[in-house]
Amino acid sequence: MELRSRSATVTDDPALREAMGHAERIGKSPDFARFREKLRSRFPQQVQVAEEALERDYVRVVDHHLRSLTPRLRAYLDSNVRRVLDFGCGSGGSAIALAMAYPGVFCHGTDVDAEEIEIAKERAQLYGVAERCDFRYVAPDSPLPFDDGFFDLCQCSSVLEYVVDPAARQFCVREMVRLLAPDGLLFVSVPAGYTHSRSIRGGVVVQNGAGITFPDYSRLIRLVALSGKFRGSRDRRR
Repeated sequence: MELRSRSATVTDDPALREAMGHAERIGKSPDFARFREKLRSRFPQQVQVAEEALERDYVRVVDHHLRSLTPRLRAYLDSNVRRVLDFGCGSGGSAIALAMAYPGVFCHGTDVDAEEIEIAKERAQLYGVAERCDFRYVAPDSPLPFDDGFFDLCQCSSVLEYVVDPAARQFCVREMVRLLAPDGLLFVSVPAGYTHSRSIRGGVVVQNGAGITFPDYSRLIRLVALSGKFRGSRDRRR
């Protein structure tokens, strides 16, 4: 799989525009209103969550990923990408956004939070992509229930910065790489400003920001290299 540097925007991709329009229509439906109230009930009054952040990052997380993450993934999606792993999928926003924008893709999401997985399944039904989104609970430190090399692309968005134990982080990276096809691509992103660090073909794309728990690009590249699959992977910052 060739790594391409071209950045995409919503406006130059008809599929993304259509998916965003569909998500907007769903967001105005009575079904979404009921789903929204269910989500908001998970946050008791004593928990201080900023209204804007709650709407963007949880209630309307599909819209958020259609505007932000999915356009960046577009550069690495071609006709050979059919099976995608969303590692640490949470409540399903990124996998659902990807499935909405790219009908040829089947997304498998995994998470260590069983309740989030149930929300993800309900969210996929609401957005009409349940037949192409499979969400599974996986216990911490357990191998994912897929064969080696099963996925064409693995995306991991806002997960590794929370894995503070080095051994656990290494396990996560090794597991993701185990599941990638020989020419598969690992795409990792964490919060804050986006900058690129890219490996050789058949390797890893890292999108990372400053001032977070996991700021070291080369550390991730080394972990991938240690997996034995992409021994030539190296940090090429731009």
